Amino acid sequence: MKRLQRLLLTAIALLMLLAAPAWAQRGNWFPGSNLRDSHEVRAAFQSLVAASDAATVRVVCAGRDAVLGTIVGSDGWIVTKYSELRDPVVCRFRDGRQLPAKVVGYDPAFDLAMLKVEATGLKTVDWSDDEHGPAVGQLLATASPGDLPLAVGVVSVPERAIPSRPGWLGIRFDGVSKPKIQEIMSRSPAEQAGLKVDDLIVQLNDKPVDDSGEFVELIRKCKPGDVVHLLVDRGKDELNITATLKRSDEVGMASRSDRMNEMGGALSYRSFSFPSVIQHDTVLRPADCGGPLVDLSGKVVGINIARAGRTESYAAPADKVRKLLADLESGRLAPTDPLPGTKQAMTTGTSSPADKQIEDKKADDKIPSADKKPDDKKAAS
Repeated sequence: MKRLQRLLLTAIALLMLLAAPAWAQRGNWFPGSNLRDSHEVRAAFQSLVAASDAATVRVVCAGRDAVLGTIVGSDGWIVTKYSELRDPVVCRFRDGRQLPAKVVGYDPAFDLAMLKVEATGLKTVDWSDDEHGPAVGQLLATASPGDLPLAVGVVSVPERAIPSRPGWLGIRFDGVSKPKIQEIMSRSPAEQAGLKVDDLIVQLNDKPVDDSGEFVELIRKCKPGDVVHLLVDRGKDELNITATLKRSDEVGMASRSDRMNEMGGALSYRSFSFPSVIQHDTVLRPADCGGPLVDLSGKVVGINIARAGRTESYAAPADKVRKLLADLESGRLAPTDPLPGTKQAMTTGTSSPADKQIEDKKADDKIPSADKKPDDKKAAS
């Protein structure tokens, strides 16, 4: 009887999804501004995702909801999305418990992290064993720590890789062969790092750079979030400058397609360069990634890892995630750098690193600054 009821509810939900475009075109009213996310549709999937809901937690970073987490080990092992994390990390469970978590593993390919909390007897997800993954057009639901799934969507395209997106520094050269800066973009990584017009870039990551074209090609091979080390010739000063590359759309340099994608809401900071993904049209917030993606059999087919477009979300396929679990739990893949959100919070300041270098150099050389009168006794000696 329960199986028949479940199938009936699923059929009703499917009919609502299929009818939505027609209702919208006719201008008729239908309950819920987004039918797929309406209470009625999500309730139809409640029994299907109940087990996965029980294995989903909310990951809180520095007091704010950051991402979801998926319980993969009953003794406190939780997989989540890495690039949204910052210290301190806490996992909030369905029963109200809030336990501090330690990041013990990081996989850069899928942007996944393994968290460890001190707990036992936790409910874990039930993985799908289908190596081919869900078919195009198949309905999927995103689990939540609550009573209903977060949202429902459809598989958009066959499983595929997502190419890398080039990092952006935010400078232009003067057109000659030498990599001499002609323009610094406002709010760019270059500006934040303290690069200035007329700076001549001598090295990139300890490699000599002879012309601007070579420098541009090297930067294009880097990803947003990568840290680059520059040796810069600035008149009498030679400076070592470190900059963290960004996406151009983060500071208003987005293309038309980027702006269209963002009309549906904020996108994940890391939404590119994945070896394999299940692409589905579920509308998720970046803070709702990291949780289980469930098929109509109630099995977990993937872990949501990115909101990439207006109707484009990515999940790491279950068979790929399961192969990573042992290494992520081992401690060998523990991150050595500060968590990504922590580094982003440290980028603001009143003076740039480059300015600080010049100030320190002037102090070492006992050169008085321009707006300070020299001490009479020192000037005479």
